[in-house]
Amino acid sequence: MDSIEIVGIETLIERYEVILLDAYGVLVNSDGPLPGASALLDRLSRTGRPYYVLTNDATKPAPLAVNRYRSFGLAITADLIISSGMLLAGYFRQHQLEGAACCVLGPEGSVYYAEQAGGRIVAPDDLFDVLIVADQTGFPFLE
Repeated sequence: MDSIEIVGIETLIERYEVILLDAYGVLVNSDGPLPGASALLDRLSRTGRPYYVLTNDATKPAPLAVNRYRSFGLAITADLIISSGMLLAGYFRQHQLEGAACCVLGPEGSVYYAEQAGGRIVAPDDLFDVLIVADQTGFPFLE
């Protein structure tokens, strides 16, 4: 089996038109920023190479995520964040779900994404057309 080529960030910047960075485990973890994260973002900004921060966190709208990143000393703006919650708007448009009664299982940030997609939020014990399971927190699944 061939070995995997080890390359540095300079090579990646030269090789690719856009850099995609996962947020958790690459830039931050539960304790805060990872070593070198701030320097990496600064380097990318200086080169002018487009980059985006990807996250599967459907509980934090971009403005909240920006505040968290900034509290860690990371210069990330809302336009650089792509989250799984943002996918709802396109899905709702594609399937003509705007105005549909939506039950959202997850915290307030998840409700925000459903509202931005055009969903009409209802309680779990109401009738609903769409069930959005967005996160394991914010709803007592075991009960």
